[in-house]
Amino acid sequence: CNTGGNSCFEYGVFRATSSENANKLKATVDSYINELKSDELALSYSPDDKIVLQNSSATIVGNYVIYVIISSQASTTATTRLGDLLTKK
Repeated sequence: CNTGGNSCFEYGVFRATSSENANKLKATVDSYINELKSDELALSYSPDDKIVLQNSSATIVGNYVIYVIISSQASTTATTRLGDLLTKK
C-alpha cells in the first residue's frame, strides 16, 4: 500500500504444500494484514486507505492462500476470480 489516499492496493497468492500448511500460511497472512490495519508499520494511511484495509482478509482456496487489499466489492470479485483460476482443471 502506498500512503497518500486512494492508493491502497496489494494482493498475494501463495501455494501451500497441504491443507494443514495452507491454514498455517493463512494465519501468517492474517497477521500481516492485522499489522497493516493497526498501522504497526507506521505507514500513516489516509482515511480512505484505512477503510480499504479494514475490509481486507485472507482466503483459502484449495491449497492456495489469497489476499487482496482493494475496495470491498472489488476484493470479493478479485478473490472469487483468482480462486476460480487457481482451481480450474
